[in-house]
Amino acid sequence: MKLDFEYKQGDKTLLSKLGWETNLADPEITLTMGKVIASMKREERARVEVKNTFVLQEDKELLAILGDDYDQSKPLFAFACLHRLIKIEDWFKDGTTMVRTLRKGKGRSPFIDSAVKFRLQVQVNGKEIISNYPEFAPNLLPEETKEQLPYDYGESENLRSLSTEQKKAYLETANLWSLRLDSYALPSLMIKVLKSMKKNGVCEVKTTRVAKMKSNFANEELGLDQHSQFSEGDEILFRFSLLDCSYPGYFYKLTVQEKLAHILGLKATATKFFKAGNFKKSCSYISKDKWILQFRGLHQQLCKRRCRIRGFYKRQHCASGRQASNIQQSRRLQA
Repeated sequence: MKLDFEYKQGDKTLLSKLGWETNLADPEITLTMGKVIASMKREERARVEVKNTFVLQEDKELLAILGDDYDQSKPLFAFACLHRLIKIEDWFKDGTTMVRTLRKGKGRSPFIDSAVKFRLQVQVNGKEIISNYPEFAPNLLPEETKEQLPYDYGESENLRSLSTEQKKAYLETANLWSLRLDSYALPSLMIKVLKSMKKNGVCEVKTTRVAKMKSNFANEELGLDQHSQFSEGDEILFRFSLLDCSYPGYFYKLTVQEKLAHILGLKATATKFFKAGNFKKSCSYISKDKWILQFRGLHQQLCKRRCRIRGFYKRQHCASGRQASNIQQSRRLQA
């Protein structure tokens, strides 16, 4: 996190830390400071009075930090402003994969069949493999003429303040990478991270689980070949900036041609996994393909037709003919 924190007594400043980048495990954060920070949100400012009895009895570490400048006869005030808050998660609860949310996005997360536009940087043991991040922070609007500053992963390219038209214009001109998640042209862990993010979010992952990074297919367009670039024992770090994604419609709302194209896409993916020797993944897609054909497509259409023939005015999709007859029989009894 990044914050400003000060202790004051009257006009006298006892401790001042401006632009301080730290975390709650820092030994300099005492009990009083930790309680103040834990109650705050991003960009929030707080003014807290700390009672003298609390400092003397509960937070003696703070008393040692303030030293002789602290006057016990005067009230002590803490002033804080939280500029940035980074969430850190241990995904597998074993310390092998640490995920840091540098900027929280907004909206819905991508689906598995979404098309995403993003920036990506991959490092192996501290050495950069691929990246499409610029060296300097780009101007979001054409008329902007700001001084070129180094790219900040948490602050640069924040599209939250732009209108819909301005976002669309920027996304068309920015040098972004794009792909569909169901093409599986990224390792499984990267796809999982993208599916957990939201638009305009930035995420950083450090992992030693090389097996999850050597899955799926290589991406020649991005220059990523995980099967040759990653080895056992490597420490892999990658950053994602998710700037845009699409949200395909529900399967039952698609036209017949769109349904057929979707099913053929699943079939092509299953064939691709089969040729790569991943038979388990291939079988899961074949079974998904059959399930869509048998239940989500034909069964719903038959139920709609059955309900129309039997005179149901409300849309009721029956699980079986027996269920439909029971509904009709109950309506006759009510009449």
